[in-house]
Amino acid sequence: MEAAVQMNTRLERSIKTGGDAILSQCGYSPSQAVRALWTYLCDHQDVPPFMKEPQASGMDAIRQRKLSLIHDGAGLAIKTARQCGYMGPDNNLLAGKTPHELRDVMYDDMLEEMEARCVYPESR
Repeated sequence: MEAAVQMNTRLERSIKTGGDAILSQCGYSPSQAVRALWTYLCDHQDVPPFMKEPQASGMDAIRQRKLSLIHDGAGLAIKTARQCGYMGPDNNLLAGKTPHELRDVMYDDMLEEMEARCVYPESR
């Protein structure tokens, strides 16, 4: 089992009291809520939608929703890989690469596979 670490944070008393009450009503402890947030961050490589600023126009909202769905799909892939025990080199699933770099690597791998399957006619 991985070693646990402790986090300390400061909140206004009213926010702590109000938040604890809501979490308790929903059957969660503050620690479970923090673990859930950190798990989301790792799985999605982004903050949850409620932490982002709302978009101004309707088209921006539609675009943002589509981008969020695409990003959540990537998060599902990462979550599935972790559930299967794959953590990547050095327990870093993304190996220090940005999503764009990972996409480029994936496309390069796909291109190599397709080229390996090609049969070219012999030149005469």
